[in-house]
Amino acid sequence: MMRIKEAFVYPRELLSFVVANYDIVIAFFVSLVLVPSCFLVGTIGYILLRDILFRLFVIRPETNFLGDYACYIEDDSISRWVTNEKINSDIVFLGNSHVMDAINPSVVASLTGRSCFNFCFYSINFPNLLRLAVEKEIAPKILVVDISTRYSMYDDVQMERLRRLAAPYGKKKLLLHGFSDVASAFLPSFFVPKMFTPIVNRLSSKVFYAFKDGVISCGRYSPFRTLFSYEWRVHKKTNYREVIHKAPKKKFEIREYDKLLNRCIEETKLYCPIGSDKYIKSFSKMTKYSLLLKSKEVRLIFLRLPLDPRMIEFENTSYNVFFQDFKNWSLRHGFEYFDLSEKDHLDQIGDVVFYNDGLHVISESSVKISKYMAEILNFRGGNLDKSILN
Repeated sequence: MMRIKEAFVYPRELLSFVVANYDIVIAFFVSLVLVPSCFLVGTIGYILLRDILFRLFVIRPETNFLGDYACYIEDDSISRWVTNEKINSDIVFLGNSHVMDAINPSVVASLTGRSCFNFCFYSINFPNLLRLAVEKEIAPKILVVDISTRYSMYDDVQMERLRRLAAPYGKKKLLLHGFSDVASAFLPSFFVPKMFTPIVNRLSSKVFYAFKDGVISCGRYSPFRTLFSYEWRVHKKTNYREVIHKAPKKKFEIREYDKLLNRCIEETKLYCPIGSDKYIKSFSKMTKYSLLLKSKEVRLIFLRLPLDPRMIEFENTSYNVFFQDFKNWSLRHGFEYFDLSEKDHLDQIGDVVFYNDGLHVISESSVKISKYMAEILNFRGGNLDKSILN
C-alpha cells in the first residue's frame, strides 16, 4: 500500500499542494481560535463541505482507481505518447478537449483498419507538440492536427515545460501521480491539474455566477451530473469522451452555453494575435517541424472541426486571415487541409449538435464526423465518397 509520505517527494510539489489548498490552512487556524476544544472537527467539517461544493460546481477529469487517467491527464498523455505506452497507434488526433468529443477513434479504426488514439492537451499549443514529435521521434504514420485558434501559437516557455513533461518518469514521480489519482476519488478538491487552482477562487467564482447570472457550472463527472441533460463517459483506451443526450436542455444549461461561448470568443482574441511577431514565428516553427515530419513519411493532415455557427461567424469575420494563411501554407508545402466548418463538408457530414460551449459535440454527431474523417484518411484527393456516411 502506498504511503502518503512517499507521494510527496519533491519540495516543489508539496509547496504547490499547500498553496493550492491554502484555505484549509486558514480554516484550521480559524477553528483553533474559535473552537479550540474541537478545532480538528471544525477543520474536517470544512474539508468535507468544500469537497461537496467542489463535486457540484467544479469540472474535473474522470478518476480511475487504477491511476490510469485523472489529475494529470495532460501530463500522462504526453508521457504515454513519448514512451509509446498504450498509445502505439497508426493514427493520432492531436487537439484539445473538443477533439475528445468530436472524434471517436473506434469508428475511425473500424473504417480504416488502423489503430487510432485521441491525444488531448489543455495548456500546450499544437506547434510545440509538432516539435516534440520531431525531437522524440514519436510521430505516428498519420498525424491529424486540429488547428484551434486558441492553441495555435508557438511558445518557448511552453516548450521547456513540455520537455520536462516528456522526460521519463522516475519511480517517485510515478508514486506521486498514482497516489494523487487514487486519492482524488475520495477528496477531488485536493488533487486537480494546476491550471484549475487555486480551488477557492475557482469555486467562489462559480458560486457567484450561479447567483448573479443563474449559470450553474456543475461537475461533469460528479455525483450531481444527473442535473444535466447529458451523460459523459470517457473511454480511456482511446481517450474518447462519449457525450450522450438523454433529455432536452435545461434553462441553466442554455445560459451556461451562451456564457462559455462568449468566453471562448474572448480567449480567441487573446491567444491568436494575427500579424504579430509571435504569429510569424509560429508559422516559421510549424514549417520547420512539419517538413521534418513529412521527410520521415508522416502523413500530416490539418483540420478545422465544426463549431457552433456563432463561433464560426466570429472566426470567419475576425480571423479569416488566419485560416486563409493556414490553407495557403498547407497547399504551398504539400500538406492536407480540411475545413469541416465549410458548407460543402457540413452538407456531407449532416447536422451537428453542440453542448457546453459551442466547441463540443454529442456522440451522435461525433459518429458522423468520425465517419467523414475515416473517408478523408482512406482516400487522398478527389471527391469524398458520401456512401460511407450512410
